[in-house]
Amino acid sequence: MKHSSENLFCQFFGYSPETKIIESLLEFPTRHFTFNDIVKEINVNRKRAYEILHYLLDEGFIKEVEKIKNIQFYALNVRKPEIKCLDAFFHKLLK
Repeated sequence: MKHSSENLFCQFFGYSPETKIIESLLEFPTRHFTFNDIVKEINVNRKRAYEILHYLLDEGFIKEVEKIKNIQFYALNVRKPEIKCLDAFFHKLLK
């Protein structure tokens, strides 16, 4: 997925898998995503993607939003103060 920010967010914060996920979610903050979406977005193996997903959940950066059949959907936790700051910074980059 090509980001309109041209990866400026990752250029500033680094190209870690966690940063790539946060950048993608900041670009599409209302998007709900699945575990498979994470695997595709960050291009790591499933075990590592699972670890990253749980890290972001534990830290409150993302949250579980709904489950359809046995597929869990996640979204950016826009109520978390750190996400609010990152979102403001991200949108400044897009100007």
